[in-house]
Parts: sequence; C-alpha cells; structure tokens
Amino acid sequence: MLVLNLTNCLKSVGCAADRSSVVGFVGDCHYYHYGAQQTEDQGWGCGYRTLQTILSWYQLKEQKLPCVPTLRSIQDVLINIGDKPEGFRNSRGWIGAFECGLIIQTLVKHDFRILHIPDGRFLDKDVHTLSEHFHQTGSPVMMGGRDDNFSKGILAISVHPLTTMLLVCDPHYYSSGEEPSLEKLAEGGWIKWLSTQDLCERGFYNLCLPL
Repeated sequence: MLVLNLTNCLKSVGCAADRSSVVGFVGDCHYYHYGAQQTEDQGWGCGYRTLQTILSWYQLKEQKLPCVPTLRSIQDVLINIGDKPEGFRNSRGWIGAFECGLIIQTLVKHDFRILHIPDGRFLDKDVHTLSEHFHQTGSPVMMGGRDDNFSKGILAISVHPLTTMLLVCDPHYYSSGEEPSLEKLAEGGWIKWLSTQDLCERGFYNLCLPL
C-alpha cells in the first residue's frame, strides 16, 4: 500500500505557493482507492476509502488498530452501533463525513466534529478551523458535499490573499492489482491542489475533523 506523507506529496505536486503557507497532516498514512483489497466498489465506495486512509493514519501513528477494516467490516460496525439498519450489510450504500466520525469514535476512541460549509463557500472562520485541526490533531480530513458528493481526503491547506488551496487526496483512482506510484497519482490529478473557488458545490460540504 502506497505510503503518503506531507513531504512526499508536496514533492510530487509542488507547493501551492510558499512552503511556509502550507499546514497539513502530520506523519504517514496509506492511500486507499477504488479496487483496493480486491473489492469492486466503483460508484459507491469512495467514502469508505477516504475513511480507510484516515484510519491508516491512526494505525501507523498510534497502533490502535490491528488492521484497517474492510468495507464490509465498516458496514458491520455501523449496523452494530445502531446507525444503519440490517439491510445495509453487504450493500452498496454510501457513507459520508458523519459515518466516518462514528467509525473513528468506535474503533480508535477519538471524538470528532463536523465542520459544516453552507453553500460550499469556505469563509475565513472555516479556513481557520481547518488550519487549527492540522496544527492540533494532524490527521487527514474527509470532505463530502450534497451536489459534489464525491468523497475527498484533505491533506493540507494553503492560505493566500486571494484564495485558499486544499491538497486533495482523491480515492477514485481504480486498481485491483499493482499499487500506483505517487508520481502517477499526481500526474492523473488524484492528488492535487484545488482552490476553494473552484469547488462546484451549491448546497453544502461536511468535513469530518477527528479530535
């Protein structure tokens, strides 16, 4: 499984501007994507994959997980804690930022908060909250929206006078065999800088910030 850290990500995609403007996740995580663990999840598994990337950060940092759970195991946990009905088991049901938080709360015993972004527009207070998360907790973040409902991992933020840039880890890369290189992910836009002005959400975004 490909290991990500902020240094190698920035080496591959470059800094959005001055390196001093970048604050991001601390330590290492694994990149989870469609088709990983030989599970065919294209079209429904992106939220699980972003969650797995975050859980791998805990696994590598705190050794609180013997292994990162499979998609089916994640469904089992959500059913067992009463968040999902029995019919969710072995389904293609999506999960979002809230379910991500519940899994983190249950498996690694860390609480979470949901950062709600109305109209998909990051205000100064939202940028500050996300920056403080990276300073204080240092984990990757899950982001998903109402219209832009493709789950994204957020690895870093870079604040500039005219815009704010997010370092996005996109789980929609597909491979059930050989793992991609970081260079391949950067070339394909699976890991990239994205301006908050270029986000295409008109409803809302929710971000799961582990505490």
